[in-house]
Amino acid sequence: MKPVIRYLILGVGIYLFALVATLPVGRVYDRLLPYLQAANVQLEKGSLEGNFWSGSARPQNLAGLPVEKVQWDISAFAMLIGRLSVDFQLKLDQGSLQGAARLGSEGLEVLNDLEGTFPVTLLSGMLSSLPIIPAGTISLELDSVSFRGGKPVAAEGEITWSEAAISNPMALSLGELKIDLREEEGKTLGTLSDTGGPLEASGDFSISPEGAYIIDLKLAARDKTQQNLVQALAMMGKADADGRSRFKYSGQL
Repeated sequence: MKPVIRYLILGVGIYLFALVATLPVGRVYDRLLPYLQAANVQLEKGSLEGNFWSGSARPQNLAGLPVEKVQWDISAFAMLIGRLSVDFQLKLDQGSLQGAARLGSEGLEVLNDLEGTFPVTLLSGMLSSLPIIPAGTISLELDSVSFRGGKPVAAEGEITWSEAAISNPMALSLGELKIDLREEEGKTLGTLSDTGGPLEASGDFSISPEGAYIIDLKLAARDKTQQNLVQALAMMGKADADGRSRFKYSGQL
């Protein structure tokens, strides 16, 4: 190939890239729509600002979360190999969330470097089947969360529940609880621990990609004067010789 032809092709490529990079995101909204719908994201087209590669919007729905604003930066390299990889920042009603998302034709595939802090009440939709109302703050430091069919199937990292409490059916103060997550042989394994608050907690659990789970916990009231907590644990299970109640469950998510 003659040098002049190579330079011509390079020049056209640079021009097309610059054209797409500066194209207002509203102009390519229809192209993005299949990806957004697959990921359960609804954006108000009139709220879109910036361009295709870097912009912001006010979502109408973002996987059920009350998001006030989302900002993104799209990887051009990932687009070249047929994937949509997005660095994002979410401003929540109370709190924030940021990370990197990889989306495919079937929706969200993986989240990387997921960090954020928000009230546990924001998860009320996911916890609606529980007979309790939790309170406190959730902090996420997750290296990765893998998805299949829109559902999480594996995760690695740490989740912290600070000022953990139950507000209903009775008021219980639990302290601070931590869950360490890791992936082994296709399963997500978790370890529960506490940081010295009213609730002494330890245990392990596993979740298969199909949603089958096994939970094995030991709980005790560190301060026996916390009568509500002592009574609640006594109702849930008989204490062993060390004063800890063991709870073992299995089922399907």
